[in-house]
Amino acid sequence: MFEETLLQKLNNINQNYYKLILIITKDFQKINSLLVNFAEKNSIPYINLNLELSKRLIYVPFNERWIYADKELKNILLKKEHDTIIVDNTEILFEEHLKLNPIEELKNISKYKNIIASVRGNYKNNILTYAKIGEKEFKKYILDDLLNNLITV
Repeated sequence: MFEETLLQKLNNINQNYYKLILIITKDFQKINSLLVNFAEKNSIPYINLNLELSKRLIYVPFNERWIYADKELKNILLKKEHDTIIVDNTEILFEEHLKLNPIEELKNISKYKNIIASVRGNYKNNILTYAKIGEKEFKKYILDDLLNNLITV
């Protein structure tokens, strides 16, 4: 069921301004394996964003990482030759010290490349909630412009 839904959304993605399919889940282990399998079956590059972005920022002093985070994110996602990429393990984008707006970053990059991205969180009434109230990463995002491209798992 998941694969069929994802393929359908991917086939219709060019009808949208933002070519972003956002998969919202509480079960990150389940979605990891589903996305790895989907990537292999469909020959789509799979990016573990936590790993890739961490590698690029590890030697940058902690208090300066926010300066480079946006540029390095774009380098990782836009340098891939394929039209479509899968971006998993996106928790690093929500790190407070990087000063990113994760959903806007993914939306903006998706103007140039089809992106299938997983986000850990809760989805209700068209609002994505990341982290719990009281946690420093807590954020709410209204997803009005992505309604047709959301999958909850």
